Amino acid sequence: MDILADILTVTRLTGEVAWHTWTPARWGLEFPAAPAVWFHIVGAGTAKLVLGKRTVELGTQDLILLPHGTGHTLCDDPRSPRMGYHAFRARLPSLARPTRPPAELVCGSYSVAFAEIHPVLRLLPALIHVPGAALR
Repeated sequence: MDILADILTVTRLTGEVAWHTWTPARWGLEFPAAPAVWFHIVGAGTAKLVLGKRTVELGTQDLILLPHGTGHTLCDDPRSPRMGYHAFRARLPSLARPTRPPAELVCGSYSVAFAEIHPVLRLLPALIHVPGAALR
């Protein structure tokens, strides 16, 4: 048997890419706490991740993982108006791509069986940030 296949079977890992989108001029997206591993990729432009009182600057090709499913906000500025994750998803079909979008995002989540007690996930930090500059 393949060890990776065994791990995926035991953890019941399933994923969902929620969307690939461009942001409007002023934007803020709120993601609720969930029993999932949230991920975000900044395909182009810049963004900020607000996690509690902490704000993390994000640039092109940055990858963010939130392995504990912590609620958070992605935005252009913490003072910008915010929209809930579900409300934004409902609007996606009607959004047109701006000529020069401030940011291009890919967002989604992975679900893991028993995420709250999974031994590997419990060992990971609440936020994993892989800067895109490190990948070039």
